[in-house]
Amino acid sequence: MFDYTNRIDKRYWFVRDADIKQARKMIAENHYAKGCANTAVAVHGLFDCVGDLCGVAWWMPPIRAAAAATYHDPTKVLALSRLVIAPDVPKNACSFLISRSIKMIDKNKWPCLVTYADSWQGHQGTIYKATNWEEVGKTKPEKCYVKDGRMLCKKA
Repeated sequence: MFDYTNRIDKRYWFVRDADIKQARKMIAENHYAKGCANTAVAVHGLFDCVGDLCGVAWWMPPIRAAAAATYHDPTKVLALSRLVIAPDVPKNACSFLISRSIKMIDKNKWPCLVTYADSWQGHQGTIYKATNWEEVGKTKPEKCYVKDGRMLCKKA
């Protein structure tokens, strides 16, 4: 039996591009938003030694206003839109996935990476701080739309 209780052993875990359908399913089952966008620039998965998907990092451009507030060229900003890890993976799975996912992003095309911690969900950005993201401020609160337990974008 594979022991998921300790820290990730790099010999048995890996990050690679993930199948978008599998990633959507994992997000629907394990993320509080219960869904994600229809598009992505990159979808990276955390896989265990038998090839099971155990985590997802979903990257896409943020809305233009957010990108413009972050970087001088808003077309060069990429956001970590969803980060989800299965409940039974080792403690350092999030940082393992984030660090390897970032290395897979084309730095010339996307020189500015951003992410947001949803404080209304009780998130304080702990995993982002642990993986050396720089906190640059808070966004103003916005309405959140939920239908049948799934978060919806404003345009929906």
